[in-house]
Amino acid sequence: MNKLFLIALCGLFMGLCSAMAEFKYSFVDLDYTYTDYDAEDVKGGNGVRVGLSIAPMEHFFITAGLGASKADSDFRDWEVQATRFNLGIGGYLDPVSWCNLVGEVGIIYNDVDTEFESIESSELGVYAKPGVQFATLGILELKANILFSTIDNEEFGVGLGAGVNVLEFLQIKAGVDFAGEENIFSAGLRGQW
Repeated sequence: MNKLFLIALCGLFMGLCSAMAEFKYSFVDLDYTYTDYDAEDVKGGNGVRVGLSIAPMEHFFITAGLGASKADSDFRDWEVQATRFNLGIGGYLDPVSWCNLVGEVGIIYNDVDTEFESIESSELGVYAKPGVQFATLGILELKANILFSTIDNEEFGVGLGAGVNVLEFLQIKAGVDFAGEENIFSAGLRGQW
């Protein structure tokens, strides 16, 4: 009985995935972000993130991103201002039409300006981000990745996301990145071509 159920579940998943959305690697993102810091005296920070990806040829893309956020503290009215910039290159493999294996490497600059010594930093480093994407129902994309970085407090992270293509060129998306001393929740729009 359990084997029959698993076979039916796999068949349903494959059927849903066969009505796939087309993965696009040329896009502009605009996201609202909420940063949850592990420091107990720091409240969550509101911010914005802008991303750009250009795919000059099949299976290859160039990417860049800039994000900024600001959080308040109950301790002496201190603030936490964070800025992050990344520039990278990536590629993807499509072993099946509804699944892409994605990899990205590049440089990352992270600046956290605050009086809290435990989370203050200003660093330039490198990162690698392998991941996987699934497309289903013709409009839904699901994503997962792992982040490896040389930046303190963010040496390892996990990202999860979902996007719904409301038009061929417009996606509504949301995600979460769990890393070191902070978790970043995001929601926004993607213009894609």
